[in-house]
Amino acid sequence: MYSNDDNHVSMRVWFSLLPEEDLRTIKDNEVYLEKINNAFDEWKAMMRAKPFMGTRIGVIFDRIRMLMINIGIASEQNRRVAEAVQEMLSKRLKQSAIDIINGITREIIEKKLVKEVLIEFYRSVKFTRDNDPEYEIEELIRKRTNRDDIDPIVDVAIKEGTNVIKRVYMRLLSPNPWNDA
Repeated sequence: MYSNDDNHVSMRVWFSLLPEEDLRTIKDNEVYLEKINNAFDEWKAMMRAKPFMGTRIGVIFDRIRMLMINIGIASEQNRRVAEAVQEMLSKRLKQSAIDIINGITREIIEKKLVKEVLIEFYRSVKFTRDNDPEYEIEELIRKRTNRDDIDPIVDVAIKEGTNVIKRVYMRLLSPNPWNDA
């Protein structure tokens, strides 16, 4: 990738993991981006072969974390590039999840509480770390409600949270994840 004087980023390598505006900040690292792109393509091929239906929320998070690990490995020992790409990707994944949550329109039990909890969860989740989303979502619900029986709310929140991360995951598996056109 290289930058022209008109601030346009041109790439000699196809790099769909991040949109062009994010790539401008790491434009001088084309050799690493090519390796990261190859790791991303390999990850997509590996993930497409894995079962999707009936997969729990934690499994999807683990699959995304595997991509983050692969980014670090592909960056060799250039921690700055790896962390920059992981941070930009995490930001995109979080925003994507929050956009999906904000678009939930069907009636669900305690809709407002579930949406608030899921937004808080996805806003703070770290895609580069091992997560226990079911536990974390349950704890957020406990902090926000005074009810004793929160199991029905937790079940709905986990179901909705799973649907959200699956949609984000499917977007990652697409040929151009950030093409909003």
